Amino acid sequence: MNYQLLEYSCSECGTLLKKTIGEAYQDLLTINVKEECPKCGSVLKTLKKEWKNPPQPQQLYDNNKRRSIALQSSILSSKFQTAYDEFTSRLMFDIEPLDSSLQNLNTKGNTLAIIGDNNHSKNNRKFTNILLTRLCIYSLSLLRRREGFSLSSTPSSPHLLPYVVIVDAGNSLDFYQFVEFIRQYGLDIKETLQRIVVSRAFTVHQLTNLIINELPNIIRQLDTCLIIVPDLLHMFTHDPNIDRKEAKHLIKEIVSTIRKITISSSRTRCVVSWNYHHQSSLYIKSLLPIFDKYIQVTSFGGRSSSSFPQLSMKINHKMDDECCSSNSNNRNNSCNNSRHCLLQARDIYFVPQMSR
Repeated sequence: MNYQLLEYSCSECGTLLKKTIGEAYQDLLTINVKEECPKCGSVLKTLKKEWKNPPQPQQLYDNNKRRSIALQSSILSSKFQTAYDEFTSRLMFDIEPLDSSLQNLNTKGNTLAIIGDNNHSKNNRKFTNILLTRLCIYSLSLLRRREGFSLSSTPSSPHLLPYVVIVDAGNSLDFYQFVEFIRQYGLDIKETLQRIVVSRAFTVHQLTNLIINELPNIIRQLDTCLIIVPDLLHMFTHDPNIDRKEAKHLIKEIVSTIRKITISSSRTRCVVSWNYHHQSSLYIKSLLPIFDKYIQVTSFGGRSSSSFPQLSMKINHKMDDECCSSNSNNRNNSCNNSRHCLLQARDIYFVPQMSR
């Protein structure tokens, strides 16, 4: 049955007195009453009746449906995450003084640089690589504990653990150290290693092509949570035949690609390392601005095989030009909002018992 809205008002002053629902076929005659209008006081011999078409049931349903869809779309477009999601998305090494310094820096972001910044390049390379290795395995360990993720897909747990992609720019990673950390965290060695994709390049042009053209495709194909690029500047600083102008251009192309990757995917984090070399200053100013935080690692003492050296770690947000210049000249610098911690080298080799 079709209904319409009826409005009754005073025929003298037009004051609205009553609303009701009437049938569409109801007559349009006025209604006789014996009351006074509360506004003008005239005797209401007749009321003026007007018909208005209210929304029909189907129209009301369509309007409600549209509002519901819009609300659902708004909810889905919002990025909600649990506290554990937030925790596992951080770049952490499971080294309490270092992790605390990183978190207390109050600088958010998904890019980190690890810089070996003194002349003992051999030790620097070793320690920066161990930090990257530990970061890799600890990240997989955190995600492995997360509810709903497993290393191998089964009917009861169909979700696979995300991948870590490593571009070994310095051809210097020790995969025995990967296995050692996997054992310390109690993970399955074979299944964990299957979640780590490693690619190596042997010339600066191969490295540039790998990062610019192949890395974005790998990330699209795999659920990549972490990208690691160890010793990025090694080939650029150790090849005596490289053209410096061309090398600068290639570095800028690499920087541009890394920036695009981290901007386009809030889930994918990127950690890059390089070590001190007297030619590093040619590239650092182009490279550093893409990183939200950086760690400067300096080793000293304990040079005998029987003792572990100490590591000085200075954690900062992005370097400005002054800091870049002082770092490239191997001088002490003091940028604002920095944190500092001292570690024994053994602290980065061994996982705390509580984390196992």
